[in-house]
Amino acid sequence: MTTSASAASALSQRLNRARNAPFMPASGSKTRLLLYGAYGFTGRLATELAAQKQLDVVIAGRNKDALADLGVRLSLPTRVIGLNGASQLSGALKDIAASPPVGRRRSERAAFVQ
Repeated sequence: MTTSASAASALSQRLNRARNAPFMPASGSKTRLLLYGAYGFTGRLATELAAQKQLDVVIAGRNKDALADLGVRLSLPTRVIGLNGASQLSGALKDIAASPPVGRRRSERAAFVQ
């Protein structure tokens, strides 16, 4: 097997493991999800779908006014959260069920959304 074929095989195996791993593992009995960046284009699409499906979701981001407008329109709770402070972020996630696999490599994270 050539070096490039070997590397491709190893990457394929890692991606297959990532695809089979739980994307959002449950945290006890929590079911609430947090959508960060809910007022951006993709975030708004995800937020509107979550509201339509009546999911237990909190929308979040840095822009208080944009969040408030969207939250009122869709009747969803909001949280203004910056990403700079670990304690602020930790506090904002206390009642949130799960989060994406933050520590993984980019190629492995991409496999979760395919």
